[in-house]
Amino acid sequence: MGWILCSEKNGPDSQEIVLVTVPAHIDEDGIEYYPGVVCAYTITTPNSGTMWFRSDGVTYGELGRLKPDPIAWMPLPKPYE
Repeated sequence: MGWILCSEKNGPDSQEIVLVTVPAHIDEDGIEYYPGVVCAYTITTPNSGTMWFRSDGVTYGELGRLKPDPIAWMPLPKPYE
């Protein structure tokens, strides 16, 4: 299991929650964000294409759309046993 570049495959085949690497960016309010890793999932629609949404790792749609799009993603690791 390793990181998959979004340029190679934009996301998982279903609405599976995965880890994503988000690049550094400045939002429309001028707030600067450092690069990081968050939980997210994709939704694909005919009109908008594939969009990434942030998740708390359990709940879908809870935290809103990711902007900018992630640069890489990978499946969640298995829980510790």
